[in-house]
Amino acid sequence: MAVEISAKTESSAMVAEAANPPATAIELTGISRHFGEVRALNHVDLAVRRGEFFSLLGPSGCGKTTLLRIVAGLDYPDQGTVRIGGQDMADIPAHLRPVNTVFQSYALFPHLSVWDNIAFGLRMKKVPAAAQATRIDRVMEMVQILPLAYRKPSQLSGGQKQRVALARAIVNEPQVLLLDEPLGALDLKLRKQLQEELHRLQRRLGITFLYVTHDQDEALAMSDRIAVMNHGRIEQMDASRQLYEQPRSRYVAQFLGSCNLLEGNLCASSDSACEAMVQTTVGHLRVCLNHPAPLGSHQKRLTLAIRPEKVQLLPLNGHPPENGVRGLIQDLIYSGAETTCLVKVGEWMCKTCSLNSSGQHQAFRIGQEVTLKLPADGIIILED
Repeated sequence: MAVEISAKTESSAMVAEAANPPATAIELTGISRHFGEVRALNHVDLAVRRGEFFSLLGPSGCGKTTLLRIVAGLDYPDQGTVRIGGQDMADIPAHLRPVNTVFQSYALFPHLSVWDNIAFGLRMKKVPAAAQATRIDRVMEMVQILPLAYRKPSQLSGGQKQRVALARAIVNEPQVLLLDEPLGALDLKLRKQLQEELHRLQRRLGITFLYVTHDQDEALAMSDRIAVMNHGRIEQMDASRQLYEQPRSRYVAQFLGSCNLLEGNLCASSDSACEAMVQTTVGHLRVCLNHPAPLGSHQKRLTLAIRPEKVQLLPLNGHPPENGVRGLIQDLIYSGAETTCLVKVGEWMCKTCSLNSSGQHQAFRIGQEVTLKLPADGIIILED
C-alpha cells in the first residue's frame, strides 16, 4: 500500500511539473573550470529564464564558450552544478540533454542534402517518417530555405548554411538552443539581416536562447539580458538597456560601446539627495544619481563615465552653461549615419557623436573652439 501511495505521489508530482515547468531554463551554480594553470571559469552563478534570449558577451578567452560547452555537456566543470529545466545534468551525457547547439562553423554534413542534414537528429531519435517530413518542411519554411531542400552544403552561401544549421537545431524542439558565435563568419550586411531574423524567430518559437558573442552591438540588439564576462567571471548581468545606461565598472562601460572616462574627487553629496558635486580636471561637475546613495567621505576618488551621444557640442558663446567646458576640435569623423567629433579639453580627450540628420556637426570645423555640455543626468559614477 505504501509503495502504491509513493508511486501515485511521484506520478502526481511529475504531472504537476509538466503542467507548471520551472521558470528557470538554465541554472548554473558555482561553476569553475581549469585547464592546467589557466582558470577558465571562476565560480560562475547564472540563471536564464524560460523563453529568454540571453547573451554571454566578452572578448576571446573570457570563458563564455567554455560555459556554453558545459551547458551542452561537451565539457564538464571541475566544480559546480548545471540544471536544465530544473534537472541536474551531472550524469546526463550531451546527446541526452534537452539542448541543441549551433556553431560558427555550421558543422553540416557535406555529403547530405539540406533536407537530410535537417532530418539527421530526428532519424537518430527514431521519429516516424511522416512526422519527420511535417516538422522539417515547417521549419524550413520558417527559416526560408524550402527551395534549397535538395542542395548540398557546397552549393550554399554562408547565410544559407547558417539557416540550415538553425533549422537542424530547431527541428528537434529543444528546451534550450545554444548558439556559439553563429554569425561571426558572415559579412556585415548579412550579419545584420540574420540578427533581425534570429530575434524574430526566437520570439515566434518561444525557445530559450543562450547566445555567445564578442559583438557588443549584436548582443544589445538581440538580447533580453546580457552577462558581460571577463577572466572567467561575470562582471555585470542585466537587461540590455540597463547595462548600457548604467555600467558599474570601467570594464563594462568601455567594452559595451564607446565611453568617455574622467577621474575626479567627490566635493559634496547627501545621503538623501540624488546628486553629487565632483571636482575633475575640467572643472566642477554636477552629477545626477539614479537613486539616493551614500558615496562616502569628501575627497573620495571617483571615476565618471559619459557616452559620446550624451555629450552636447555647442558654439562658444558667452558664459558656459552648467557642466559646460571649453575645448578645441581635433577631428571630425563622418561615418554615414553619424559624425564623431574629438574635442581636447586640457589633457582630456572627449568624444561626441550625433546623427547627421540632426545637423549638429555641420556648423563645426577642425581647430574650432567650442563648448561641451556634459549633462548631469548623462554622467555615470563607476564603482572602480
